[in-house]
Amino acid sequence: MARPKKTKPALIQSPKGMHDILPPDQPLWEKVKKIVKEIAEFYNYARLDTPILERAELFERTVGETTDIVEKQMFILNTKGKERLALRPEATASIARSYIEHGHSQLGHPLKIFNEGPM
Repeated sequence: MARPKKTKPALIQSPKGMHDILPPDQPLWEKVKKIVKEIAEFYNYARLDTPILERAELFERTVGETTDIVEKQMFILNTKGKERLALRPEATASIARSYIEHGHSQLGHPLKIFNEGPM
């Protein structure tokens, strides 16, 4: 009878679906970001960065509580102050929140903005 092989403990790896952008790949990513920024600015788009953490209800209200985004793709954490925060699964809700919160409706229309960052 063969003895079961001892397996080595799994190495710590990045989470499923998350990838490191390694040093050799950085120049390509920087070039892509630069081109996107140049095109956006050429067409008079302004950059808007939103927090990577938002209140969970922002996404639950806007995309629906029973959607795949909310049920399967959102990472929610609770703060010590009982606030529920979520890592942003997409940018639309955060941009809309910022638009309302900061009174962007008072700016000229159409309001042309672009955003980049981890989701």
